[in-house]
Amino acid sequence: MLWWNGCWRGCNGSRWHISPIRHGFYIFRSCAQFRGGDSPYYNIDLKDIHVAGKQLPLNANTFDGKHGTVLDRGTTYAYLPETAFLAFKDAILKELQFLKQISGPDPNYNDICFSGAGIDASELSKSFPVVDMVFGNDDRYSLTPENYMFRHSKVRGAYCLGIFQNGKDPTTLLGGIVVRNTLVMYDREQEKIGFWKTNCGRDCA
Repeated sequence: MLWWNGCWRGCNGSRWHISPIRHGFYIFRSCAQFRGGDSPYYNIDLKDIHVAGKQLPLNANTFDGKHGTVLDRGTTYAYLPETAFLAFKDAILKELQFLKQISGPDPNYNDICFSGAGIDASELSKSFPVVDMVFGNDDRYSLTPENYMFRHSKVRGAYCLGIFQNGKDPTTLLGGIVVRNTLVMYDREQEKIGFWKTNCGRDCA
């Protein structure tokens, strides 16, 4: 059985625009079985993360801990195991040396934020690198800046990382931010999931 998740952002009505598939499916690591029973999660086989084309220096099983890698649209942001987050943060900081790092909007959180990228969100790819998630079948899902950054609520033209450390929990949790303006299709019978970028504001108008 195939079923569509539809656009993550910009859909306020019941009319859905389904575009042809442009990218291959990413295989579920565990769809029907998880810890001896039916899994309540969509577990996907994430193997690597690349920042600006460079692979993060991580162990092969980094994303396999506890519940593995879970795709959960009900969670706002994304959360990585400690080692993966630290490597990701270092790689992002290395790519953004020309931007000014600033404090986050809430002093109770250690958000990683930057100013100087401009106020036009559609131009963020000129300042922020592409992040690739590499799956077990070597397919890649590319995250544009809107899929891992969020607007700073107090500083105009500033943005903050929307990928965080998942405390000491080794689970990887991919929330709604990573599928902004992305159409997602789940194939439960074949245990596959497909992603492709679209303009949800346009397609769901």
